[in-house]
Amino acid sequence: MDTPKYYIVGIRPVKALLEKDGFGIYVFNWSNGHFDLDLSYIEKIYFGTKDDVEELSKEEFDKYVLKLKKERGYK
Repeated sequence: MDTPKYYIVGIRPVKALLEKDGFGIYVFNWSNGHFDLDLSYIEKIYFGTKDDVEELSKEEFDKYVLKLKKERGYK
């Protein structure tokens, strides 16, 4: 699998990374603007209905994350 991959699940930014320690799914934390490991999103991204999953380019993803951070006052 090629990684990183960037997604919007519902309205939440999610990135999938293959790291030296294994596979990781990192989701946007609404309370602090950081990304936290959350493997529960594997099912949503890879095995779900895909109705609320959109894959983005890195540039599109970064713009979306920046917009969310600005809206919430994160730096």
